Amino acid sequence: MTRRRLLFTILGVLAAAALITVVLVNLGGAPAATPATQATPSPTPTAGPGREARSDPPGDTETKADTDGKIPGETTLPRPPADNRPPLVQQPLPPSGSAQGELVAGFPSDLLPIATEDAVARSSVTTEGNHMQAGVEASSPRSATDVIAYYQATYATLGLAAREIEAVSGSTAYAFARGDNTITLTVVPATSGSTFTLFGAFRAG
Repeated sequence: MTRRRLLFTILGVLAAAALITVVLVNLGGAPAATPATQATPSPTPTAGPGREARSDPPGDTETKADTDGKIPGETTLPRPPADNRPPLVQQPLPPSGSAQGELVAGFPSDLLPIATEDAVARSSVTTEGNHMQAGVEASSPRSATDVIAYYQATYATLGLAAREIEAVSGSTAYAFARGDNTITLTVVPATSGSTFTLFGAFRAG
């Protein structure tokens, strides 16, 4: 009887312990979260010494194009005005040729004019496609200064810009240009007057 009574006593103690455990769990709820399982808030950026806090999203400080496609501060150069003047030379071009003591047939006298008092030594015209070259050598009773002034005035009326260019010793040279057309004048003083050469390179419009 003693063993049976001892067995019942042990079973009663175990049942009582189990009952107490159930009651405590129901009263206390879920176990509290340990520090290791608690959420850690993200650090907030702060301004340190000599540095301002950044509030703009990345990329906002980059240079952006305006709505018209221009970069701020970009300078647009003005376009040169369109040249609506008629071309100096037009098709058809004369045939190539040369002559002594006179102007060759088809010589562009309107672009390389020779004054009536001047004497032609030789002249030539060379054409290919829409390009033409023409030249003349002549002598004049006028001084080198007067010959230069004559052609400067003539080519100014045609809209050719003039500039003095490098020349061989004892001579003076000027270049006259408009678009793809150029004329070169070289003048050399002579005993009575001067001698000069005109050479032009033109492109027919």
